[in-house]
Amino acid sequence: MKKALSMCAALVVLAGSAAATPPVWINEAFVNPPGSPDNGQEFIELRSAAGNFSLDGIWLIIIDGDNTNAGQVDQALNLTGWSTGSNGLFLWRDGPTVLQPAPEAETVIRVQDFSPDLENGANTWLLVRGWSGTVGSDLDANKDGILDSTPWTEVINAVSYIEGEDLGIDLTYAVQLGGIDISTPDPDPVLAYTPDSFLRICGNTYSIDVFGGSPGPYIADPNETTGFPNDIALADGFVLTPGSANPGDCDPGCDADFDGDGFVDFFDFDAYVACFEDASACPAGKTADFDGDGFVDFFDFDAFVAAFEAGC
Repeated sequence: MKKALSMCAALVVLAGSAAATPPVWINEAFVNPPGSPDNGQEFIELRSAAGNFSLDGIWLIIIDGDNTNAGQVDQALNLTGWSTGSNGLFLWRDGPTVLQPAPEAETVIRVQDFSPDLENGANTWLLVRGWSGTVGSDLDANKDGILDSTPWTEVINAVSYIEGEDLGIDLTYAVQLGGIDISTPDPDPVLAYTPDSFLRICGNTYSIDVFGGSPGPYIADPNETTGFPNDIALADGFVLTPGSANPGDCDPGCDADFDGDGFVDFFDFDAYVACFEDASACPAGKTADFDGDGFVDFFDFDAFVAAFEAGC
C-alpha cells in the first residue's frame, strides 16, 4: 500500500573511514512499485568499488522508523556466499519476471522473495558486518531516536529517510551510525510525493517517483525527483536499471580523480580547492565533504590530500 511522503534518500557513506567511497554500497532500490501488488517487482542493487567483491559476512539490515514501530528490525538479509559481478554489481530481486531493461550479463543476480515485502515508509538501511540480532527485535525500546543496542560489529554504509508529513513522529538512525540522514519533510500531504526508488549516481543520491508497470521500464517523474547533495536534473526519460550501471554514473574506484576525467593530476587538486572554497564550484555529483561526516572542514582537505598523494 502506498503512503504519501516526501523523501530525499540519504547519501551513502562509509562509517569510520576517511575514504569518500565505501567498498560496497546500496546503489539502487525499488521499494514502492506503481500499482499493486509490490511483490515480484521489488529489488535491491549493491555496487562495489572493485569488481568481484565478496559479500561474505555482510548483512543488509532495514530498521523501521514509523511511529510506534520505530527501532524494529524489519529485514536482516544475509549476503554471505554472494559477491558482486566483474562489473561491481549485485542484484537481489524478489521474483523471476523478465526485467526491462535487462540486467548486464556480468551482474550477479539472486532471486528470492523479501519476506515481508520492502516497506515504503520511514526506514534506515544498513550494510553491516558481525550481525548478531534478530528480525522483529526492537533496538529503540523507548523511541527516543537513539539505538539502545547495535547487534553488529561494523557499519559499512547507511541510508535513512522519513515520511514527509510525519514531522516529529518518524525516527531514523543513520547519523549516529556514521551515515547521513537526509529527508525533505513537507507537512502538506498534498505537496508531498511518494518516492518509489532511491539510487546513487557519482556520489549524488536521488529519491524518485516513477511511471510504468511490470516488468518495466520504470521512468522517473521529473516533477517528483530530488537529488542530494546536489539536486542535478536527471536526463529526460531516465529509467531504473536493475542490475546495470545507473545512467550517467561514473567510476567509483578513485576518489582522488575529483573532476572525473580518468586521470589524477593538478586539475583534480584545483577542482577540489575550488569546491572546498565555494560549494557552487563543485563538479557535478561532488562535494567538499570528502570524509563524509556532514561537515566541510580541515579534515576533509587533509583526507583529499592523502588520497591525491596515494593516487589510483
